[in-house]
Amino acid sequence: MKQPLAQVISKAPKEQGAVLIVALIMLVLISIIAFSAGRNALLEERMAGNALESNRAFQAAEQALRAGEAAVRAAYPNVTDVVATSINAGASGEVYSATWEAEVMSVIETSLEAGAPIEAAGVLVRITGRSSGLSGTRDVVLESTYLVEG
Repeated sequence: MKQPLAQVISKAPKEQGAVLIVALIMLVLISIIAFSAGRNALLEERMAGNALESNRAFQAAEQALRAGEAAVRAAYPNVTDVVATSINAGASGEVYSATWEAEVMSVIETSLEAGAPIEAAGVLVRITGRSSGLSGTRDVVLESTYLVEG
């Protein structure tokens, strides 16, 4: 004899809903993991961008330093006439503002014979190159002590 449908349904074991709770907990855990992974990726991208900007500011300051050394070498023996100058530095079409300045530290004078006139043999110059990078927030200062011999 066939049982009525209502009796069959009433005899079925009652479900407690444990699978739903476990699935919701797993969904929350996966969401937390995905959120933290995205946040870490964004942080690493910012760190890489800052490192690149710092490196480019360093390169621009070094380019300014080399320009200052060339200007001092070209102006010898009138090194005191060299004035601080701004240059546009950078590669890949980007323009970084950089400056250099020269400070005479010592004039080296020699005489090879007793009683002979003293001649200027060289100038010791401190050259400072500065750059703030493309964003203007990466201050890089480089100095070199440069001897220009005559």
